[in-house]
Amino acid sequence: MKTFTLISGTLLAGLLFASGSAMAEPTHRHGGFSGINTVQLDRNIDRGVRSGDLTRAEEKTLRTGLRSLVNAVHLAKKDNRITARERANLERKESQLKRSIYRLSNNRDVASRDHRNNRDHRSYNNNRAPQPHVVIAPMPVRTHR
Repeated sequence: MKTFTLISGTLLAGLLFASGSAMAEPTHRHGGFSGINTVQLDRNIDRGVRSGDLTRAEEKTLRTGLRSLVNAVHLAKKDNRITARERANLERKESQLKRSIYRLSNNRDVASRDHRNNRDHRSYNNNRAPQPHVVIAPMPVRTHR
C-alpha cells in the first residue's frame, strides 16, 4: 500500500511539474510574426492575370510591390524580433498592396486573353466605348442632259 501511495504521489508531482513548466513557456516567440500572407497576395495577382483583369505593366508593378513587402518582412525578422513600429509598418504596406491589387484589377484596362504570347507588346485593350463609325459617301455625280 505504501508503494502504491509513493508511486502515485511521484506521478502526480511529475505531472504537476510538467504542466507548470508548459504554462510558463511564452506563447509569443520573437521573430514568429506571420501576420502578412504573401502567398494569398501572390494568388490574387495570379488570379487577376489569368482572368485578364491585370495588364502586363500592372502585373509588373504589383509583383515589385510584393517583392518589396517580402524583403521588408525579412529585414524586420533579421534581429529575431519585430517591434510594434515594424509590425505597423508591415501591416500598412500589406494594406496598400491589397488596395493596389483591387484597384488595378477593377479598372477599365483589360489584358488580352493571350497576352503572354503577344509579342508586339499591345497587351491590353482600353475597353472604352467604341467611337461612332462615320462613312462619308461620295456625292452622286449629275450628268447634264
